[in-house]
Amino acid sequence: MLAYNLDEILDLSRERDPGYQSKMLKFAANKQAAVIAIGKSLPALTLSLTGTQTSTAPNVTNRSSKLKLASTIPLYNPENLHTHRAGKIKTEKAQLDERSFQTTHILSIAESYFAALSAQAAYQSNLTATKRYQKSYEESLELEKAGLKTHVDTLVSLSAYDNSQVDAVSAKNKLSHTLNTLEGKIDASVSSLNAYQQETIPDLPVEPIEALFSHALTQGSKIAKARLSLKTSDENLSHAESKFLPSLSLTIGMSQTLAQLQEGFLHEDHTDVETSLAVSMNVFNGFSDYHRVRQKALAYQASLEELKNETYNIKLDIEKSYQNFTNTKLKASASLSAMKSAKASLDGVSEQYQAGTTTELELLTAISRSTASQQGYYESIYQYFQSYLQLKASASMLNDTAIADISQLLRLETVLQSTTDPS
Repeated sequence: MLAYNLDEILDLSRERDPGYQSKMLKFAANKQAAVIAIGKSLPALTLSLTGTQTSTAPNVTNRSSKLKLASTIPLYNPENLHTHRAGKIKTEKAQLDERSFQTTHILSIAESYFAALSAQAAYQSNLTATKRYQKSYEESLELEKAGLKTHVDTLVSLSAYDNSQVDAVSAKNKLSHTLNTLEGKIDASVSSLNAYQQETIPDLPVEPIEALFSHALTQGSKIAKARLSLKTSDENLSHAESKFLPSLSLTIGMSQTLAQLQEGFLHEDHTDVETSLAVSMNVFNGFSDYHRVRQKALAYQASLEELKNETYNIKLDIEKSYQNFTNTKLKASASLSAMKSAKASLDGVSEQYQAGTTTELELLTAISRSTASQQGYYESIYQYFQSYLQLKASASMLNDTAIADISQLLRLETVLQSTTDPS
């Protein structure tokens, strides 16, 4: 089976993850609020059947049945208007919630993907170190038997070998955990992933910070949510003020007794037509409406201040993400230099050890330094990739194109050896 790439894992999660599907269905259901609210402003049509029995004297009973078709037309109803506007707001909120969830979902998938790759790199590095420690221990044992090494030297090598086995088992367990997490998000087994193995730091395309500010404050989902919250508060205030307004409705009804149905349904000679115009207005309810208006006015002012605060927080978040992106790139570059240096140092110390010009401890130290530097490099490079996606997300610019940019850099098929015996 071919190795999965990051964009393929993302597509699989959207297809198979029950949690993702559940969220998307809820968003789709919430988007129906505007359509449902429209019905409140449309005429209502009812059909009713009533039966009456009247006793006027002993043993004298009159019975009658009537069929009535009526329609109530809301000419002006502030409550219905509020329901309609509130429904549109709920639909807009569902759309924004979906956008935010998509961003969070992409970050979550990428984080799990990079965690699995980092764990695999750490495990492989530990396996390599374990083999070197084992070889060192076996050579030390042979030299001790030949009288060229002391027993203390052999014990030092054995201790390093034992510790390396423990580290390898720990790395294996971490790989298994990260792999299970990733597989749970796509509902499929994963045996290999595409990894980044080049010893260079790629330049990822990032817009100037002012452009990130501009996009986030004009098209971002966070600022849109803050504006929608202000719009909701404004609508709630208007709704509270509408309690002082009258409502006007027109009702038209046509009725006919069941005995007259033989002449035809709603026959013009046997049909009663009723028309009524109703006006209702709240006169007094203990000043509760007055205080509710004051409450909603204060809530509106709070939402207005929250919009200003959200603008500040968005800029602060982008600045923090931008700094983190810059720092992780520098860290990756430093880790690459450290890995190359440690590798060259290990090669040199190994040659000196074979020639008998260096100690066992210096060799073990060089192996440990090389192992740690390899782990540090791959961890830092994947942190660099994740910080790039996080920066995009902070400016509401994270999409499948950004994922594709990263996926193009992940070209080396890496088998995930979660079940390999570290010994």
